[in-house]
Amino acid sequence: MASQEGPLKRSGTNFVRKLPEPESSEAVLRSQHTADKQIWVMRLREILEKAGPHSGLNDPERERAMNPEEWATLKEAVLSAGAVRTIQNYVLMWLRMDAWLTGKGVDIFPMETEKLLSYASFRSTSCGPTVLPALRA
Repeated sequence: MASQEGPLKRSGTNFVRKLPEPESSEAVLRSQHTADKQIWVMRLREILEKAGPHSGLNDPERERAMNPEEWATLKEAVLSAGAVRTIQNYVLMWLRMDAWLTGKGVDIFPMETEKLLSYASFRSTSCGPTVLPALRA
């Protein structure tokens, strides 16, 4: 009767191409969510790379204290923790602060309290109280 081997299936006397099953809308949304998160985690990795030894995740002492695979897993877990929008907001806040400090002729790293307070003071004139929690990143 009807054989369904390979990408073609027999329908009567004709061969017809078998179409893949459509993905559910939930699967498509989950896939998009994962792709979005990977983009923002990649941007966070760029900030981490720029931070160099000023970041705890780049501390060679901590890295040596663990198995390299465990360290890589832990690092990835830390970078990808949180919702997509949360990671996005933290990354964008850091990029804005970096641009502002660079405009003032100051490197963002190493991060110091004076730099953070200077930026918070600048932002307080145009932003509400939600700015400071975003600076925690």
